[in-house]
Amino acid sequence: MLALFRLFFDIALLRKGPQNVPYSPFLFVFLFTFAFAMDIAMNFIPGYDGKVLDFGIFIRYIVVANVVIITVIFLLFKFYGKTDRFLQSLTAITGVELTLKFIQLPAVFLVMNGASNEPSMPIALAGLFFMVILGWYLIIYMHIFHIGLNLSKINAGMLSFVILILSFVIKALLVPVAT
Repeated sequence: MLALFRLFFDIALLRKGPQNVPYSPFLFVFLFTFAFAMDIAMNFIPGYDGKVLDFGIFIRYIVVANVVIITVIFLLFKFYGKTDRFLQSLTAITGVELTLKFIQLPAVFLVMNGASNEPSMPIALAGLFFMVILGWYLIIYMHIFHIGLNLSKINAGMLSFVILILSFVIKALLVPVAT
């Protein structure tokens, strides 16, 4: 398990790519299930007002967002004729997202439990941290699409930006109270 964490951490640091991830449907399902469970658990962290999102709305968002994003990524790999690299790339994306979720978990607790109506330096720093993580997600997606689809970095970066915008649109449509 530690070797997998190191692998995904190395991918997050752009030292390795999706080609280094084992081709294993079981590994993808395991990581995806773990990430799904972690998303659900993170939904139960109450906000500064002591509320959490409605569970039904949140589950609908998670399921629909994951189905749409996975479908879009599959169609990209199908369009470029690289379906043989799809599972490894999707496993790399899932593993890196899971790794980054663990890294940002303390900041989530800080923001959700420490926020109030008054601004504070720790909350501002946590917000800045989230922005850095968001930018890093874009860079990681670009890296994975660059290697997995054999695209230029500019085209891979544009694809990663489109997928990020797509995820925001899905969240705005399905969970309007969270946006």
